[in-house]
Amino acid sequence: MKVIFDHQIFEDQRYGGISRYFVELARELNLLPGCQAAVAAASHFNEYLRTSGLPGFHNYSAARFRGAARLRAAANRWTAPALARLLGAEIVHATYFRPAARRSGRPLVLTVYDMIHEVFPGTDDFTAGMKHRAVAAADHVICISHQTRSDLIRLLGVPESKTSVTHLSHSIPVLHAASSSSFDKAQRPYLLYVGFRFGYKNFEGFLRAFAASSRLRQEFDVMCFGGGPFTPPELALANTLGLRDGQLRHAAGDDVALARAYTEAHAFVYPSAYEGFGIPPLEAMARGCAVICSHSSSIPEVVGSAAELFDPNDRESMLHALEAVCFDPSRRALLRTAGLQRQAMFSWRRCAEETARIYSRLTS
Repeated sequence: MKVIFDHQIFEDQRYGGISRYFVELARELNLLPGCQAAVAAASHFNEYLRTSGLPGFHNYSAARFRGAARLRAAANRWTAPALARLLGAEIVHATYFRPAARRSGRPLVLTVYDMIHEVFPGTDDFTAGMKHRAVAAADHVICISHQTRSDLIRLLGVPESKTSVTHLSHSIPVLHAASSSSFDKAQRPYLLYVGFRFGYKNFEGFLRAFAASSRLRQEFDVMCFGGGPFTPPELALANTLGLRDGQLRHAAGDDVALARAYTEAHAFVYPSAYEGFGIPPLEAMARGCAVICSHSSSIPEVVGSAAELFDPNDRESMLHALEAVCFDPSRRALLRTAGLQRQAMFSWRRCAEETARIYSRLTS
C-alpha cells in the first residue's frame, strides 16, 4: 500500500505541530510491513521534512523573499497531480484544507485537528470554510481525539461512519547528562507555560489566578516558552497584577531547550479552554513534570487521571489546583509518576498502526 502525503502543510510551516505529525506518521508507516509512505512537495521550507530522509519528491527551498510563498504554492499546485501518479499513490492523504482535486479515483483522506474555528466563530472564518469543503470532498476523515470527532459530527453533520480517531504522540527528546541548561538555576522556581497565549489559550486567566495567591507570587515565577515575546498589554497586565520585574519570564529554543524547561519546572500549567488534542501535557509528563491543566474539551482524554484538573472559566478552581500541586510535594511526586505511565500509552507507532488500518479499509 503506497500512501502519498501532499505538500500543503510543508509549504506553510517551517516548524509546527501539524507538519511534525505528518513526518512522524510517515516515518512510522514506512516501518510497517506492506506500507510505503512518501511526500509530494515540489517546493517546501519545512525543517522537519528537510532532515527526515523520507522518500518521495520534496525539494527544500530556503527562499524568504516577498512572494516566495506564492511561488511555492504555484509550483506545488501545478505538480501535485503528476507527482501523485509518478509516486504510484494508492491513497492520498491531504495535510491541510485547501482544495484537493480528486486523483483518478484514489481515496482521499483528511485529518481534522480541532474545531476551534467553529467553536469560537469569527476566529478564522476563511479557514473554517476551507475545512468544511475539504471534509465534504474527503473519502474519510481522521480526527486526533474523540472530542474533535464528536464536535465534527455535531457541528458539520458528518456521518460517523466517515470518521475515525487516531491519537497523536510527542517528540520531546530524552535529555542526557551532558545537556546544558538554558536557564539560570540561581533564579527562582517557576511554573511553565508553553506556546501561544492568545484568546482561548487562556493565558490571561492563568496569570490572574497565579497573581491572586500571595504565596505563589512570593515563591514562584512564571516561565513562558515559545509563543513570541510578551506584548505590551501582557506586560501591562503583569504590572497591574503586582508581579515584580522579571517575574514573568520568556524563553525560546529548540526541542532540547524545551525538554530542559519541562525538566526544571516546578509544574506545567495548561489553562486552555479548548484543544483538539494537547501535545504539551504529554511532553511535560514524559519529562517528569507535574501537570496542572484545564478539564475542558480533549484535554482529559489525553491526561486521564495523571494531572490536577481545573475549570478554565473559574479562577478559584484554577487557583486551588495551582496551590494544591505547588505546595504539596507528595502530590507532585504522585503526578510525576502517573504522568510517566500515562504518556507511555501514546506513541507514533500506535498512531501509524491505527492509520494504516484506516487506509487498508479504504483500499480493500
